[in-house]
Amino acid sequence: MKASPRKILLLLVVVVLVLGAAVYWLRREQHPAPAALTLYGNIDIRTVDMAFNDAGRIQHLGFEEGSAVRKGQVLAQLDPLRFQDAVDQATGVLAAARQQLAKLEAGSRPQEIAETRAAVASAEATLHNAQITYDRQRALAAAHLLPQQLADNAHQALKNARAGLDSAQQALSLAVQGPTPEDIAAARAQVKADAAALALAQRQLHDTTLIAPTDGVIQTRILEVGDMTSPAAPVLTLALNNPVWARAYVPETELGRIASGMRADILSDSFPGSVSRAGSASSRPPPSSRPNRCKPPTCAPSWCTGCASTPAIRRGGCAWACR
Repeated sequence: MKASPRKILLLLVVVVLVLGAAVYWLRREQHPAPAALTLYGNIDIRTVDMAFNDAGRIQHLGFEEGSAVRKGQVLAQLDPLRFQDAVDQATGVLAAARQQLAKLEAGSRPQEIAETRAAVASAEATLHNAQITYDRQRALAAAHLLPQQLADNAHQALKNARAGLDSAQQALSLAVQGPTPEDIAAARAQVKADAAALALAQRQLHDTTLIAPTDGVIQTRILEVGDMTSPAAPVLTLALNNPVWARAYVPETELGRIASGMRADILSDSFPGSVSRAGSASSRPPPSSRPNRCKPPTCAPSWCTGCASTPAIRRGGCAWACR
């Protein structure tokens, strides 16, 4: 009985599938998948030494070592008393400078101008009287009826009266014209300088409060309440939650299995069964070693600095788990 074409085609398909499976199995036996590369390393966390901008005595510390903090929380505070006094002083100086500027911009008051006019009139009367006295004394001295010294004294009094009138007239001119543009400009500059001094005093008062710049964990309390501190003396050490790197050292014989940009799964004995996906891997070798660093995309606040991890780096990527 002759076989149908459909049966022959089906038989050929089965034979091809069997042969393909056999070839795949043989190649797999000859070239097994590489085993996962297990590396041991540490978790590197960046830290920030928190210090005040000015010197002072610590009045308050808000957190203990190991406490988690959020961005914007108050970490510590200096005694603000003398900084507040500086703000009050700068406020008073600025107010006085503004009043002086307003006085110059307003010019002379009518009463001041009237006062200088009266002074001019008085000086004119004094000069007129001095002129009459001098004329009389000079005539009598010429007739030898008075000593010449009296005539000389009258002449000097006349000169003084003329100088007094000139001074009064100049004062009246200044009162009418008012302050010069240079005086007003100098007063405005003084107001700006005093305003800047007040802003600086207010900034120094604000800086008596130490604020967390980002989320993190208090790693070390270096100073305590009552200690004197300065900008060069950190008060706290803040361990940042991000970024966090897991660092491992790859043997020379395994370098061919590692490439920058590989993915990784991070495993840790502190969190059994927990696997974290690393964001990327990079190689930054020190002079005598070959490290591989994987950066986890997120890190739990409970992870500690310098902890040992057991990362498994596979050929398709690497991953870490941190304590």
